[in-house]
Amino acid sequence: MMKSRRGLTALIVLIFVTTQWIVLGIRRNKELESGFDKIVAGMSREKVTALIGSPSRVQRNCDEAIVFRARPNFAQCSEEDVYPISFTVSDHWEIYFDKQGRVLYITAILSP
Repeated sequence: MMKSRRGLTALIVLIFVTTQWIVLGIRRNKELESGFDKIVAGMSREKVTALIGSPSRVQRNCDEAIVFRARPNFAQCSEEDVYPISFTVSDHWEIYFDKQGRVLYITAILSP
């Protein structure tokens, strides 16, 4: 009887934790999507962070900015912020900033 209760408790906890993880991921994706719609070129880093939070990764010098590299203002790029999309392997949003911390370019990298 005791083992079956432990098993049931473990199952309930697992279901609860998994559900919370999924709900948080969906909410984060919606917050990012809504926030990215409001970000415009010239916006300050502080305003971007207020809208969508901190990035998961900051790439200095835009070294990996493959998508942005062809743009005319690439030479002004100082940093690239990456915001992953939940439940995907490689999909993410990227924001490129100049040396003054102003948005140069925003893009979504989505797999086909």
